Amino acid sequence: MLGTLAAMAVIATIEMDERDWSETARADIEFIHQQTRDHHPGPRDRENPDFEATMDDAYRRGMALADEAETQAGYAMALYAYAASYRDGHYGVRVERGIEHYQWPGFITTRVGGQWFAHSRTDETAEIDGWRIESCDGRDLDDWMEERVFAFYGNPALGADWGRRAAQLMVDRGNPFVARPVRCELSNDDTSRSVELDWQPVGIDPWWDIALEVSRPQPAPWGLREVAPGSFWIGAPTFGPRGDDLATMQALIADIQAHASELRSADRIVFDVRGNNGGSSDWGDQMVAAIWGEDYAAYRSPAESAGVDYRISEENIEHVRWIIDLTVDQDMPEAEVYFREVLEGMLAADAAGADFYVERREETDPAPAAENPVDAQVYFLTDGACGSACLDFADRMYALGGVVHIGSETVADSDYMELRTIDFPSGLGSLGLPIKVYRGRPRASGQSYVPEIPYTGTDWSTAALEAWVLSLED
Repeated sequence: MLGTLAAMAVIATIEMDERDWSETARADIEFIHQQTRDHHPGPRDRENPDFEATMDDAYRRGMALADEAETQAGYAMALYAYAASYRDGHYGVRVERGIEHYQWPGFITTRVGGQWFAHSRTDETAEIDGWRIESCDGRDLDDWMEERVFAFYGNPALGADWGRRAAQLMVDRGNPFVARPVRCELSNDDTSRSVELDWQPVGIDPWWDIALEVSRPQPAPWGLREVAPGSFWIGAPTFGPRGDDLATMQALIADIQAHASELRSADRIVFDVRGNNGGSSDWGDQMVAAIWGEDYAAYRSPAESAGVDYRISEENIEHVRWIIDLTVDQDMPEAEVYFREVLEGMLAADAAGADFYVERREETDPAPAAENPVDAQVYFLTDGACGSACLDFADRMYALGGVVHIGSETVADSDYMELRTIDFPSGLGSLGLPIKVYRGRPRASGQSYVPEIPYTGTDWSTAALEAWVLSLED
């Protein structure tokens, strides 16, 4: 059996080596481009006349790199460049790990307050651990970041993306389309030195483990707990719970409901959403209703969009059927009712030959005024991961009144939402593609939330943040 598995691995390696990576990249980009044209709201969105030009730019850039791709990494970078051209966190490609081979100079970079720092993880670079990097090869590191990172991933217009992706500056993923720094100038207090970078192979998984440890805060710990007398911490690291996390989320909601009276009269409540990049906004709505009550939650509900348009295609309709099954599995009856209405509307629009199912919310009388039952000072703690349904939760936090946003800037999203996943013909990855567009959403496309009280420390551990929050004056 082991001999058979080894033989299969050799065959797979030979097949990968024999691929025409340029042709593979071209074929996958053609597929991605056509899928975007056929299923994304943008090509039929009259309120976004620039989308076609964005598609054209993405196609030209992706295909230009695909023509030059001779390696697996070149293939991957051509696809990344295509997707990055949209600058939309709800649109992107995922390429299987193993396509690229990583090298690094023995340290990870972070960017804090506009300054760059080296964080050593090898004996050879231990002396520069924590030093500030002033420049590399005579160029500012922000320039290097634009060229080496943002040309292929993320959005340089978002402050959160500079922090979240800073570690990628000093890793060579085999990208044949960019240079890598050779020598950097560093300083530490009154000392400075010039360091020649020694690029060495590093495992993909070990590198990501180090990068996440250094550059991204640990996710919020699940659950409700009292961190000090009268101070309560509510951790929700995702609004898209799966497997064991689903039962954990349900238990958290029940725990909040059971302790609602105690929470309302507490000194502090901290909503910690570190690591939360979305899911279903229904979970956040349930948390708010559990503490503030249905009446006040309705009274201080954030302004709604005018509605949404769902792009019609057979595949998008099937995706909504999948969502309905998910709402049933996760016991979300309100979401189930909503998506059954969406399915009915999409089927009717499809039968009529329409491009969109146009869902418009009827204007309703505002909810009756209600008194805020919460005396506690409420803090909303975010890191650079908060996006999608986490941003919906941020909308709620801001609308409640009296909630203080702390931590770091959130990400932002466009008006295009409701992601579905589509596998590439090559089998080497997948496309994440939105199927609906918001109309008249109060939060602008690309708008992030900047905390009232920013956290300027470098230690994002739960213990450090607990101590920091407890030191804040009400």
